[in-house]
Amino acid sequence: MPTPSAPSSHTNDLIYDRKLTSVVPAKVTGEGRVHPLSPLDMSNKSNNVKGLYVFENTGLQAGDLKAPMFKWLVHFVVVCGRIRVAEETGEVVIKMNDAGIRLIEAKARVSVEEWLEMEGRRGCDDHGLVPERGEVGDAGDLSFSPLVLLQMTWFKCGGLVLGLNWAHILGDIFSASAFMNVLGHFLQGQYPTKPLQIPKPTKLGIANSTAQNQRSSANGPKLRSYSLHISKQQLDDIRSTLICSKNVKVGNVKPFELITVLIWKTIATIRNKEMEARAVTICKNGSGDGHNREKMIPYNGLDITTVQVDFSVAEVDVSRLVSVIAEQTIEENNAIDLNGEDNERRFHVYGERLTFLDFDGANVYGFEMKGKCPRYVNYSLDGVGDGGVVLVIPGSKSSSKAWDSKLVTVILPEHELEELKTLLKTRWDIQ
Repeated sequence: MPTPSAPSSHTNDLIYDRKLTSVVPAKVTGEGRVHPLSPLDMSNKSNNVKGLYVFENTGLQAGDLKAPMFKWLVHFVVVCGRIRVAEETGEVVIKMNDAGIRLIEAKARVSVEEWLEMEGRRGCDDHGLVPERGEVGDAGDLSFSPLVLLQMTWFKCGGLVLGLNWAHILGDIFSASAFMNVLGHFLQGQYPTKPLQIPKPTKLGIANSTAQNQRSSANGPKLRSYSLHISKQQLDDIRSTLICSKNVKVGNVKPFELITVLIWKTIATIRNKEMEARAVTICKNGSGDGHNREKMIPYNGLDITTVQVDFSVAEVDVSRLVSVIAEQTIEENNAIDLNGEDNERRFHVYGERLTFLDFDGANVYGFEMKGKCPRYVNYSLDGVGDGGVVLVIPGSKSSSKAWDSKLVTVILPEHELEELKTLLKTRWDIQ
């Protein structure tokens, strides 16, 4: 039986009548089953993936959405477990105890169209449409908290927004979006005929419990996020600035690389010479299976690389940065060691230094409800460091080609974010 939640600051302006319930798998998993976690999983322990799906009137009721969820969670039973430390081995695992996910139902005081026009939706305030850990009847501790929180918010026009809070320890955005896409299949009565496949074994081994109590620092500057829409025409205009260069083959430059150098260079102009980021982290899907994740158990499969330069990024030509990214990346996955003396520093992957995440290949618009595609989709992260994070996903359902529009979410200290927005708008009309 759903129970009303305590009011939050979000519910006072946009969201009201929030009700909480838990959804569990339709079948019992059985005793003693666990899912192991790798150091790469544990390196994301402090992060949550946040997804937002905005639909216009679908004609669906709450019961229509909830009915297939019990079978859906049998298929994705690992997300229904809880984080534990195995007594015998000291390994950090997910205990498959069928505890379920948290489901929140809510209502909004505005229409979808009104919400899409609100400037605030592009910033760090999602107006309570994505549930926060610690606000939904748990302490926010992954030892007790559900690994997945899902909120259904019904708008006054009949529109529906689904907000996902996904513990990154489960898997990356490729896995989180695949999880939602499969819910769409279940809603249409399309049930998988085979169980999820086990991903290839990680080369990073098994996570030890010494990492269990680590936390990222909360003493840095206040961070804000903002989402920038970059159209196909804008990407073409930016790319054309490289044509005159003899140092780079323009045809080989990918949109993510172009966005990376553009924002890296712009942030460098904001920070003074001593503070500019001459080393950045770049994360991409290492397995190349972005569109096959719907068939796989959720996992973290990003390749983590570093690019370091010995010149001023603010002053160098963009084409040189493109060449550096293409030719001088250093793989860092093997450097993730949560058991060594340096574990505190390396535990913080996103934002320890300026970090760029390539999720352009994620099928984020693959979640359909009764044949209807979302009007708007966005993904972001929390728990990142103050070095900053830039995350790139497809900008629309039609973004099937490499040079179609992109949605870029930037997470930075708020004073830097405001300067970045001004510079990108002035120089490239990106906003």
